[in-house]
Amino acid sequence: VSGVDSDNSAITIITDYVLYNNTPMLKVKTKFHNQSASTIYSYGMGDAFSWGSNPFVPGGNLTSDWIASNTPNTKYGYIANENFEATHGSYWSDVTLEETNLLAGNSANITRYFTIAEDLAGIYDTYLDMKDISTGQVTVSVSQEDQAVNDALIWFIKDMESEPTLKVYTDNLGLANSRLETGNWICRVIANGQNDEQSITISENSHQDIIFTFGAIGHDTLTIIQSPLINIPNMSLPGDTINVKINLAESESVQSLSLLFNGNEYPLDFIESTISSPFGLRTLEAYLPSTMFYGLYDLKIMCTGTDSMDISEHAIYVIPKYKNDFSFIHVTDTHMPSHHFWGEEGLEIDSTELLDFRAVIDDINIINPDFVLHTGDFINDGEIEELGIPSISRAKKLLHELEVPLFLVSGNHDLGGWDSTPASDGTARRTWWKYFGWNYLNNTNPSATTTQNYSFDYGNTHFIGLEAYNNYDRWREEIYGSDSFTASQLQWLNNELTAHSNADLIIAFYHKDFQNQLDLSSLGIDAAFWGHVHSNNEDYTLPYDISTGSTCDGNRWYRLVTVSNNTITSMKTFQAGNNGQLITKTVSSDQLSVTFTNNSNATFHDCLVKFPLETGKQVDSILHATLMQIDTLSTPKMVYAYFDLPANSSVITTMTIKDAPITAINSVPENNFLMSVYPNPFNPQLSVNYQLSIVSMIDINIYNIQGKIVDTLFIGEQYPGTYELNWDASNQPSGLYFVKASIINTSGKFQTVEKCLLMK
Repeated sequence: VSGVDSDNSAITIITDYVLYNNTPMLKVKTKFHNQSASTIYSYGMGDAFSWGSNPFVPGGNLTSDWIASNTPNTKYGYIANENFEATHGSYWSDVTLEETNLLAGNSANITRYFTIAEDLAGIYDTYLDMKDISTGQVTVSVSQEDQAVNDALIWFIKDMESEPTLKVYTDNLGLANSRLETGNWICRVIANGQNDEQSITISENSHQDIIFTFGAIGHDTLTIIQSPLINIPNMSLPGDTINVKINLAESESVQSLSLLFNGNEYPLDFIESTISSPFGLRTLEAYLPSTMFYGLYDLKIMCTGTDSMDISEHAIYVIPKYKNDFSFIHVTDTHMPSHHFWGEEGLEIDSTELLDFRAVIDDINIINPDFVLHTGDFINDGEIEELGIPSISRAKKLLHELEVPLFLVSGNHDLGGWDSTPASDGTARRTWWKYFGWNYLNNTNPSATTTQNYSFDYGNTHFIGLEAYNNYDRWREEIYGSDSFTASQLQWLNNELTAHSNADLIIAFYHKDFQNQLDLSSLGIDAAFWGHVHSNNEDYTLPYDISTGSTCDGNRWYRLVTVSNNTITSMKTFQAGNNGQLITKTVSSDQLSVTFTNNSNATFHDCLVKFPLETGKQVDSILHATLMQIDTLSTPKMVYAYFDLPANSSVITTMTIKDAPITAINSVPENNFLMSVYPNPFNPQLSVNYQLSIVSMIDINIYNIQGKIVDTLFIGEQYPGTYELNWDASNQPSGLYFVKASIINTSGKFQTVEKCLLMK
């Protein structure tokens, strides 16, 4: 086929079409010839074509060497030998394969291929074969309530890109088989309004089975447990009493209450309070054990009735003590899962903002603050979840990756409706109540509680979280009005401040005071943290009025606030970086050495590192970190340690291990007692850390090389838990010492010995 360029008749175009036998592929070769007497500069050679509907474009607008259509009637792909960039409209693509300076009388050529298949998987297979790309196989299984899910949508997203490379559907057995090129992928499943995703790595000629199991629809919404929640957790010490608010009919009874940690379940003693609870809820008083592993626990309840079980994930954070020097991180404006709005291309599949927040979470889990404050616009559009596009559920799932508690308040994007979104007025607010609490706020009585406000204490610092918004859809305007805070909210705030007037420090957090309703000085609030403006606004005069930049749109801002003796001492901002390069973490192949690199100008204290401890081994020493606890009941056992990460430097934390003693008549069974000493060698302070799994009589002594007792660290009965003893060897000469523990419990009499070297 021949012709001329419609924009420049001096260029003749000759195209050959080559069909291959027994393959659904068309080869297209085009020759461009310049008949003029002058050079034509930057001449673009490519194609413009209509897809018939919105195209499916692997990797969005990133450079690629193929794109494919996913129309209802036709599925075809466009493949080139080299990478190209394409401009996409609603129903068309404009592809430039090559730009060249076309000399007078000279020609240039391009080659590309069209392929047809029944689905995108078929097009992708042809692409892989044509390019001779190394691949592996993956089988995805999807079930819901033990039943196979037919037609579950599966996205495969390559190399953490924001849009999928491939999509497939499960068959009537709930299975989907796919062939993928080698590398890192995210497999995301959407089934009956629920979603989940897993990261996978495909190696050449490998085969992986990926299993997704979903519960009943709405499993991530609130059912029985109304407090504590993942967005309003409880921080407690071992031995504390906590209140659990439940929504359960009076005719039903609570059978058990327990905590879940690292796959293990720990029952709780509890009673039901005789004091009536507001909002029709019932209150359980639960008693935490006096010794516990430290960290985030899920709270599980078993009841009689139809909905007999509920789990509130990451609901309780157990800490060893309230510190005089503590820190928290402020994040805001995550706009998850995507900054697209209703009707915009990419809304259903884009995960850009999830990736932004995940990068910040990675930093948070290393820095290990005491908690996180999130001041709203958690999601981008609070209405689309109810329209069948998972958004708030996907964002809530990401919170499970945090290893410290997060306190969340809502913003205007979370609660305000949008005229362009075809959902009824009030949908955003009702959806928030469903996922984050509470349905009893759905009350038209002007005197009722209709906004989500709460407070908590860390030591003698009082934190107050307020709902703030713009009532875009004017839903129940007689209640919510058009201001940031309702009159009843302001009254609640005044009552709260009066009740906690003795607090040494009062910190408020909310999305934004749009109408300047809060006078921090007159209210007695020492600092307020907020967002909405997507930028950092500093304030160095009390009371501090501080905004932090957004996490979304690749900004990845967060603010680390440090408090010492109830005085704010620092409020530095950081960016996680486009590739998470602010703080990097590299784990050795044996997982016994972890290298952290801090590329910021700030030093981070009490960072957290974890090491798995294989069966039959015990900790010998930990270099450049201090042992915090060992979870001996998880599989594998998990060792937790603290370390400091200086500015603009790297720290290599390493755990050395040794064989655990074989259980015998005079050695301690591994599941009864575990002891380690640190540092080793030491001068002159030695920490002796140990854990008990059952009630025991303990006798711990220090012996010198002559076998004489030089000090006694403890004698007495102790309950299951983690303990730390310190030995000051200032008055002892350098040399080898032995820490001997003798244990008597229901399993018998045991002893264990640790060697340590004092070097002065």
